[in-house]
Amino acid sequence: MTIDRLIKAVTPPAVPSEPFRGRWGPIEVALGTPLPPDYKDFARLYGSGALFEFIHVQTPSTADGGAEFARWVGQICRYWGDMDKETSIAYWPTPGGLLPFGNSIDGDHFFWVTSGPPESWRVAIWDRGGFQGENVETFECDFTDFLAAVATGDIVSPAFPDDLLEDVELFRPAWKG
Repeated sequence: MTIDRLIKAVTPPAVPSEPFRGRWGPIEVALGTPLPPDYKDFARLYGSGALFEFIHVQTPSTADGGAEFARWVGQICRYWGDMDKETSIAYWPTPGGLLPFGNSIDGDHFFWVTSGPPESWRVAIWDRGGFQGENVETFECDFTDFLAAVATGDIVSPAFPDDLLEDVELFRPAWKG
């Protein structure tokens, strides 16, 4: 699990927007878990922005030490945990539960499946077309391998628009002012 495959498929920006340069320890303490190393590399090299003009990966802010990121994770887990009480879907901090890392412009949500050590976490997508866990799709790959495979067309999901990779910027930094 390294970021190398993603770097080959999607070149990091020369000047990333808000790359995370802080310490991960306080974020991981607030979340109650370490995060995957390839995600940490992504946050440092790519920073905030959108992949394929569709997927936004939430990254911590160096300015607040990642506090807003930790709050966002907690809010998403509580919200989906309350929504999905009638299903077998579990959310962080339940062991093996889904921990969010991003969303799409269409309202889909992207999660890690937190089974095993963080370097082995798989990716899951909740497709906004369904409710209460009906449209959760999992992939047998880690975070950056998932993004690289989407970029190369090796992963296609019903949650993605048919023209996902047509005439798009593969990664566009977010510029916050």
